[in-house]
Amino acid sequence: MHIPIPWRRRGAVLFTLGAVLCGPAAPATALSSAAASPPPAVPAASPSSPAARAEDGGAAASVSPLACRLGEKLTALRGADLETAFLAGIVAHDEVAVDMARLELDRGTDSALRARAQTLLTAHQRQVEQFTGWLRQWYAMTPAQALARLSPDVRTTLAALEQEVQRLLSGLRGTGKGTGFDRAYADMMIPLHTSGLIQFLEPQARAVHAELRSAAATGATGQESEIADFSAWLSGHGAHAATVPGTAASAPVTLPKGAADTGEGAAPVSPGPLVAAGCALAAAGAGVGTLLLRRRRRAARD
Repeated sequence: MHIPIPWRRRGAVLFTLGAVLCGPAAPATALSSAAASPPPAVPAASPSSPAARAEDGGAAASVSPLACRLGEKLTALRGADLETAFLAGIVAHDEVAVDMARLELDRGTDSALRARAQTLLTAHQRQVEQFTGWLRQWYAMTPAQALARLSPDVRTTLAALEQEVQRLLSGLRGTGKGTGFDRAYADMMIPLHTSGLIQFLEPQARAVHAELRSAAATGATGQESEIADFSAWLSGHGAHAATVPGTAASAPVTLPKGAADTGEGAAPVSPGPLVAAGCALAAAGAGVGTLLLRRRRRAARD
């Protein structure tokens, strides 16, 4: 199986950039021992009170093990099975992104985030229509029918991932209007986009229809860009905590708040934003890199 060179590089680039951002500031947050730990599985985003964690300076983990599991299962699918599994899953993913964008437009106060939410709302609605139309045109199925025809293990994984993102959405719905909502929205979009990025990997390389390969490649690039943009926004808006890959504990580590949060003037510049953005990118790169390595090993066995 041929793995396009750009995708091998993207995981490495994300991980390296994250490591560069995390590295200099990590000792200041008492996380330097993480480097000596063997790399475990990337922890999942906690479904409990994501909005409350965001308001308190918490952040969701960037990579869901369920998304990685789905990505691995997609590597075993071929032809129509791959296309229908991907389309059924990504439509559900886009619908959650649409709901989150609507909530940001209704409750958010940051003008830049609101503008981004409007752009994402339009883009994901268009993608839902396009992918649903292809399912109907190529396979005479709705997303629900496509999901019902999948193998039990793929269907179970997709259902579990859908439940996970719905819990993120539920947490966001429980957050009140204001700057806390803006932070919660940006925070939750990172694991959501990372999940989408992982789902796009296989169809961009192996979909039967050329138009789906092209759309998946475009979609993956968009998800990658959104991960970086939301991480950058969070890095510039006060305290942000991250679950750091390589640590034994899965609980987020709250980083110190700077003057932007406290409004108390000449507080020293906090390394927290750089660590948070770096860890988000590193986690995304690690997840993508792991999937690509498994693909290569599977190809070697075949």
